[in-house]
Amino acid sequence: MMNESIMEELIQTLSDVFGDYMEIGEDPAMVASVMFAVAIKQLRINLDDAEFYAILDEIRNTEMLTDELQEIKNKRTIH
Repeated sequence: MMNESIMEELIQTLSDVFGDYMEIGEDPAMVASVMFAVAIKQLRINLDDAEFYAILDEIRNTEMLTDELQEIKNKRTIH
């Protein structure tokens, strides 16, 4: 299972990749869309149908997305 240290390292790595593409002028929506598409593809490959569709249902839950966005904003203000 992924511990907090590894999770923070992964978040930083993905943030750095995102930042690199932003620096060269790429559209943030396109960069995020590609990252999201890769994540969804990997979930589809590595999960069974029940797990995969349960995650898709969570993604469709906009309340969950709002909570995640707030958490990201809170982390940014702490750093």
